[in-house]
Amino acid sequence: MNIKTILALCAMTSMVTAAPAEELDKRACSGNRFCCETFFPFSFLFIRAVGSNCIGPTSATCPPGKTEHCCISNLPLSNGNLACTQV
Repeated sequence: MNIKTILALCAMTSMVTAAPAEELDKRACSGNRFCCETFFPFSFLFIRAVGSNCIGPTSATCPPGKTEHCCISNLPLSNGNLACTQV
């Protein structure tokens, strides 16, 4: 075999064994996982993101209408709102 074929086989093997992006995000989140209806990055003073109508922390799948987000350090607000703070 020539070197190009060997490199191509190695590249395909590494792609097949790689974890999906969702799994990497879950592994990278060592803090609390929350399920929120809306969640977006927001940078002001010590706040890094905000979410509304959040439940958690959770390790299960989120209910319909909510998406999972990682918030390592958080500041729970009223009515299920959440502010992620910097560590």
